[in-house]
Amino acid sequence: MRMVAEKLIHNLSAWSDTPAVMDRTVDLFLDLSAGDRSGKMLLKCDVVQLVLKNHTELPFLQNMAARRQRTIFYSALVCLLVHQWGDGQPLMAFMQPLVDTLKQIGTSSDQELSSPNASAAVINVACDLRGIIEAATSSQIYQVVFEALQQGAPSSSGTQGTAVSSLARACEVMYQDPNVIKAVLHFLVELVYDGLHRITFNQHSDSGLRLFKDVCGIISPLCLKLSAVDTNSLTDPYTQKFKAARLCFDVIGSVVEGKYVNFGVMDLYGDRTLHSTLDAVFRLAFTIPSSEMMKYVKLGVAYYHLVESLFRNYLTAAIALQPDLFVRLLSSVQDGIVASSDVRFLILSASSVDHLASFVFENARRPSPQMTAVRAHLESSPDMLSAFLEVLFNKLTFEDQCELVALSQAILTISLADQDAFRTVSARIASQMSSHTQTVNELFGTLMQNVPLSLGAQEREAFVLRADTFRREMRALCGLTSALNPADQGGHHMLS
Repeated sequence: MRMVAEKLIHNLSAWSDTPAVMDRTVDLFLDLSAGDRSGKMLLKCDVVQLVLKNHTELPFLQNMAARRQRTIFYSALVCLLVHQWGDGQPLMAFMQPLVDTLKQIGTSSDQELSSPNASAAVINVACDLRGIIEAATSSQIYQVVFEALQQGAPSSSGTQGTAVSSLARACEVMYQDPNVIKAVLHFLVELVYDGLHRITFNQHSDSGLRLFKDVCGIISPLCLKLSAVDTNSLTDPYTQKFKAARLCFDVIGSVVEGKYVNFGVMDLYGDRTLHSTLDAVFRLAFTIPSSEMMKYVKLGVAYYHLVESLFRNYLTAAIALQPDLFVRLLSSVQDGIVASSDVRFLILSASSVDHLASFVFENARRPSPQMTAVRAHLESSPDMLSAFLEVLFNKLTFEDQCELVALSQAILTISLADQDAFRTVSARIASQMSSHTQTVNELFGTLMQNVPLSLGAQEREAFVLRADTFRREMRALCGLTSALNPADQGGHHMLS
């Protein structure tokens, strides 16, 4: 193992300008470091101990093209440190040079941050920290990394922040440098991702709130700056703006999805951090044309995942948006249902509508500020739910490949939440099929006949079967063959 370790470190020093060699070297180094037996054997090698103590001085780390390799390299080093865990202090000491770099970034002036050296420093430290946080696969490791990043750091304005919040200064000055923004946002995506439930703080701890505030302190101003960038003036809109937007959607989507921040308590005490951040994020989203959202699938999926996660986990925040933003948000959801570029757009959008309509149905007779706000939104756009319902029925009936479960769930909840909308839409569709009006009316009547006023799991499953029958008979009237998405076919047979 000593010879293997020496060869790996030699490659990192002597072959730093050869990407193929570097890729294989860091991949092997990570595999060996992550293994229980091989990792402990590596730790016994003097050359590995030397690298752990001087990890910022390897020659390949000076190569700006080696971003992926340095991320994997730092993941491997953390895996090694886990094998000699103790009280976590070795990892804290290991991270200190990177934390010091963050502190230096936070105290730099705008002029200093505008230099190429500053850009390189930000990119490098973000890539290194991304590798470290990727290797924090347990709550124990994650909390040590988090506490290291929470060290106090003075800012250029003289106020006291945290080491990670120092990156806000970099984004503020370098927001037009896509390489810097991409590196920082990739790190934040990993920082807030609660894979394997690793972000588990003590129930009386404020750590989740501190993490959330640090992240929002970077994302919110960045989104506002990116919103002001004219898309038409960019030579490469995806690289210069859309990719950063996608990563912002991923970050906030993971925060909303995670269970480490109690947004209800924040609202109770008047903390508007979430609301101001969502306002900035959606204003950025609405500067991106819908056609571009559909064209770049990763961008669209990130956006619709954020919307669905918000509607599912904390609909109150979506309802609290400004009326113009809420209407534009629902309009974008309708675009997602209509879109045919990726089936995930439809599934996530239909699920979002399902959550909204479920809330309206279940709270119709329960007075609350949230329900009052929803009614105000619906009154400002009285045809909103009926428009969704018509689009959903058209998808259910006329699409060759049908996402039966997603569509039928949304149809059920809207039909129960707004029965007038169902009557209006069914009559309109029947009138459009003038040669079969009576038959279509009968099919709509059968679809909703004796449907219980409940949204339990059993009632939802039963309605999927009704929707399947409705689809097949409507398509037969139109002379169309019936087809389902293979996943839906499997689910349908299981329900049968």
